[in-house]
Amino acid sequence: MNTNIHEKLLYKLQLSVLMFFSVSVLSAQAADLYFKESVSSIGIGEAVRIDMFLSSVEGANALEGHVTFPQDTLTLERVEDGNSIVSLWVERPHKTNEGVVFSGVIPGGYFARDGKIFSLVFRGRKEGQALVSLAEARVLLHDGAGSEGNLSIVPASIRIFPASTGAKEPFEEENIPPEDFTPIVAQDPNLFDGQWFVAFTTQDKNSGISHYEILESRKKLSDQGLGEHVEWQKAETPYKLLDQELTSYIYIRAIDHQGNERIAAIEPLKKSFYQQPYVLAAGFLLILLVGWILRRWLHHRGKQTATGYMR
Repeated sequence: MNTNIHEKLLYKLQLSVLMFFSVSVLSAQAADLYFKESVSSIGIGEAVRIDMFLSSVEGANALEGHVTFPQDTLTLERVEDGNSIVSLWVERPHKTNEGVVFSGVIPGGYFARDGKIFSLVFRGRKEGQALVSLAEARVLLHDGAGSEGNLSIVPASIRIFPASTGAKEPFEEENIPPEDFTPIVAQDPNLFDGQWFVAFTTQDKNSGISHYEILESRKKLSDQGLGEHVEWQKAETPYKLLDQELTSYIYIRAIDHQGNERIAAIEPLKKSFYQQPYVLAAGFLLILLVGWILRRWLHHRGKQTATGYMR
């Protein structure tokens, strides 16, 4: 009897210590990064949306890491960072051989729960169990010193079946373009050896920005002209300008994951030789002079012809 009582007391003591330890560990975490999946199972060829969230009551203002997933079981279709609490991406989330790499800053810090970082859309590739998690993840605190905070990670687990599960597509088509933005042309001795560059960024609160494209043109283009027979170049900010004389029109196009676009334009900061007012005036006067000479010549020739007929 006494033995049973001692065993029960020992069990309760062990349980209390374990609970105390668990609570201490949880309270020691400065931030939580965790995933939420739209469905827990899909069939091969079907899609699942997995959102990554941040919770930090102590305040976090920077985070980085890379998302890992079994690439033989899941195919990453796209990454969406629309409506993210991260307003400044040092490295916008994108796929690499290691997974999905990301690094961003939250100015002013984030002191709340369930802040969405970005979303991943996967398709089932092979039957099996797939774990989506994080590696080399770090969160820096908003404590004035940028201290690295204790971090807990909660992965997502997806079951892929060989047959369809009837899972619906986890995204809807939309036609809302990215937000308006104003590119800035600047020069810095620490960038591009002091050459001129353009910096730009915007947000898309729906599907997120897919990429940017840039076009430098000697002439001003209409909205129709921007879509016809012009060669846009993929670009990342900051972008070193090809025209270092700054005499070109600069067009930057932001495209979201649904194909919607927003175009921002910058007028030439300097006028080329042929755009100078005195050159234009001289050209206009030259045209008038040539026209006057041509008119005089034609008039004189006409008089000669008339005289010949009279003879």
